[in-house]
Amino acid sequence: MRGSRFSKVCDKNPDSVPARYFLGELSEQTGDLETARGEYEWIYKNYWDQWQGQGAKHFDDAELVTILGRAFDRHATLNNLTPATRRSTT
Repeated sequence: MRGSRFSKVCDKNPDSVPARYFLGELSEQTGDLETARGEYEWIYKNYWDQWQGQGAKHFDDAELVTILGRAFDRHATLNNLTPATRRSTT
């Protein structure tokens, strides 16, 4: 989905979790699993440790909490991760 509106938003705002999530979702729906995995992986690598520390309590934005939860789920699903293997990838 490179070249899409979401990818342009990601290019201009590389730290935008919503833009990265929705680019991943759109990419996944159109069969571009490589891009989808990459976007979900970025969210996972940048936010998983914070989430593990205090979970949703660490974040005060409900929309961000929802998007993070969905991104973690998609990351795990697309990479065939289980709770046991997820711990070993961090």
